[in-house]
Amino acid sequence: MGRLYKGGCEEGGAVSVMSFHSRGDKTVPYDGNLEWMSQEEATELWKARNGCTGNETSTVTYQSDTTTCTRYECPGAPVEDCTLTGLDHCWVGGRSGGFETPGSCVKQEGDIDATKHMFETW
Repeated sequence: MGRLYKGGCEEGGAVSVMSFHSRGDKTVPYDGNLEWMSQEEATELWKARNGCTGNETSTVTYQSDTTTCTRYECPGAPVEDCTLTGLDHCWVGGRSGGFETPGSCVKQEGDIDATKHMFETW
């Protein structure tokens, strides 16, 4: 999430969130920079907005060599964060590839099908 928009997302009602982010994303860096929040910052923002206090237990909903999805059952709405490895700015699942350098958006064994996971969850 762009730091420019952070303030507008901190307030308001609860929102169910499911995010997918690769540690190899060069377009929106996983660890953030001056322009982009880190994935951890974004997850914490949504958890706070949805009423999580830090005492909630997390549940791993998907685990492989390349992907881990963790879900937080916040009082207002759930927040799920899926972290992938080895991909650029891609959508894994469905027809869209992404903004990649050649070969950086090739699905690896174990990668989650993001579209399928979203439909199964919501």
